[in-house]
Amino acid sequence: MNLYDVNMNKISDDSISQFLDIYESVYYYEAGFAAEKEIEDILLNGISGQEDVFKILAWKIGGVDKNTSNKKGSLQYKDSWSFQDRVGKYRGGEIKLKDYLKRFNGDSLYELKACADNPDKALSKLAKKAPKGLGPVYIITLFYFLTQGKKYPIYDKYAHAALKAILSDKEIHLGDEVIDNSIKREFPSKNDSDKFGKEVMKENGKYREYMKLIDEFTEKTGIPYYATETETNRRVDRALWAYGHLFREVEKKS
Repeated sequence: MNLYDVNMNKISDDSISQFLDIYESVYYYEAGFAAEKEIEDILLNGISGQEDVFKILAWKIGGVDKNTSNKKGSLQYKDSWSFQDRVGKYRGGEIKLKDYLKRFNGDSLYELKACADNPDKALSKLAKKAPKGLGPVYIITLFYFLTQGKKYPIYDKYAHAALKAILSDKEIHLGDEVIDNSIKREFPSKNDSDKFGKEVMKENGKYREYMKLIDEFTEKTGIPYYATETETNRRVDRALWAYGHLFREVEKKS
């Protein structure tokens, strides 16, 4: 496998724990410990209401203040994110979440959890009337937490790039062009929510390709990716996210 430390020294295949130690520490340097611990607790215990979902989205989209979270020992939002107002921010503007979050209360939340074993249905329910700024990757993120990470992965393009690099038959080094069209291609549109789940879960789709890479990584390393009843097993995803940032996009040929 194509495993390297930050100094570009090759890591042997049987030293996967060294790889995880290095790049998980890089992840924590970027994301912080306090917020990650709180997010892990939600993953392990399951979504219990609106604020859990708001925290998940702030964490995934970039609305968490890492330094303040670490100082206070709990997840703290950036100024542009307000749970009281149910408003967040992404690159294109505000995400107005007030109406969307209502589905994570009481009977509505129970109904969502009841269909979690049916990814086509669950993803489509999560996509229905999703506000502007809440794109497919964030809907898949909510699906990951809805299923408590036990069977379906969270998605990130850098983790995808890391897996492609690590598992490639070719020798790939840090800094090489790895983020190609198979990674950059768009997920299906959320606008046709009735078809969204089915399209995401298509056998030749981007998400399925990603799942197959995870399975291959697990088979080769023996390190579990998916959660259990007692462990979130987030370690692999954290390391992959950090490692994937060390590869470049494939440049267009003129």
